[in-house]
Amino acid sequence: MKKFLKFFTIFIVLVLALLISIPFIFKDKLVEIVKEEINSTLNAKVDFGEFDLSVFKSFPNLAFQINNVNVVGVDKFEGDTLAYIEQFNLDVDIMSVMGDNIKIKTINIESPQILARVLADSTANWDIYISVEDTTVVEESTEESGSYKLALNQFAIHNATIVYDDVPGNINTIIKNFNFELSGDLAEDLSKLDIKTTIEEFTVDYEGIKYLKKSKIDFIADINADLANDKYTFNENTLKINELELSFDGYTALPNDEDIEMDITYGLKQTEFKHILSLIPAVYLTDFNDVKTSGSVKLEGFVKGTYNETQLPAFDLFLLVKNAMFKYPDLPQSA
Repeated sequence: MKKFLKFFTIFIVLVLALLISIPFIFKDKLVEIVKEEINSTLNAKVDFGEFDLSVFKSFPNLAFQINNVNVVGVDKFEGDTLAYIEQFNLDVDIMSVMGDNIKIKTINIESPQILARVLADSTANWDIYISVEDTTVVEESTEESGSYKLALNQFAIHNATIVYDDVPGNINTIIKNFNFELSGDLAEDLSKLDIKTTIEEFTVDYEGIKYLKKSKIDFIADINADLANDKYTFNENTLKINELELSFDGYTALPNDEDIEMDITYGLKQTEFKHILSLIPAVYLTDFNDVKTSGSVKLEGFVKGTYNETQLPAFDLFLLVKNAMFKYPDLPQSA
């Protein structure tokens, strides 16, 4: 019995020593892959702070964490920060690290800040990928593109801020506190994806008109994904904009690099007129809770066909407002 306990103790010590040493053994290999991919594909200045590897945070996977990732533009966007990520986390299949094909299981991005800009000459600051024609180094590196692959079960973004400023298009969009969670087995050809998205403030300004101003967005979707054919079928799902709640049915597919095929129907889940009134920024951001309303509303439609650079799908929108009125608390008359 004593010999067994002694052997068991030695075995446990060796296992713990192995678990502690694995991150240090493979740390340089993972960092080398990350740096190689960045340097070979991006025309920008990329920097990051402390990074860490651990077995215990996500055992039996290997947890890889990078802090303060910063992507700064060059040339026309010199000094312009395209992206800043407070923390970037990967969980990697620990057994795959020992081979030549690293499998990434989960990705978690904390507090990213994205600034997407298009200048008056239509130059975009996110167009930073180096084409094959730009350098022969990229051509050589693409032959080893199988050094890692996604076998995702979960992808998440928390507390993101995204700004899109398009000068020639006269569009300015600001998204604050964007949260996105996706779960499902992306390594399988057929998979069920669960998606949850929330936005605390969503503002869209087009040609000086604010179509959305600090609107709240919630999107929950249950999607059957045919990843082999890039076809995604909606099951139970809800899109909520302020107090307006829509449901979707149908599918969207990407048969090639140019076309997007879709056959989607949508409709309101509620019938009260007050819910559609919440889309008006001046109403929703001031006295929405105190506004008195009556009447009903019906909204439904579809989008069906192919979308590409030269073609739009067929679409239909039916809106019926019946016996509606609203009255501000400080005004003597209703509308």
